[in-house]
Amino acid sequence: MLYKYFTIVAFIIGGSFLFGQNNSNTGTISGNIETTFQYLNEDSLIGANLPPEKGLLNSYMNAFYTNGKINAGMRIESYLPH
Repeated sequence: MLYKYFTIVAFIIGGSFLFGQNNSNTGTISGNIETTFQYLNEDSLIGANLPPEKGLLNSYMNAFYTNGKINAGMRIESYLPH
């Protein structure tokens, strides 16, 4: 469900770069996206047991809008067992 929001916001940001006009009055949009996947293993040396989920997925996206003295930002984050 949360990935729908990532996709929608990514398309909005990408579309603004592709179809935006070169006008300094429209402001700028910037941001970043990061996804980290961790694969879990059992480790008998330290006594770590393998949990039911074999992987973890941590994702976040930052989006920022700047126009003159106006600054706005948004962060969407998820942490999911996989």
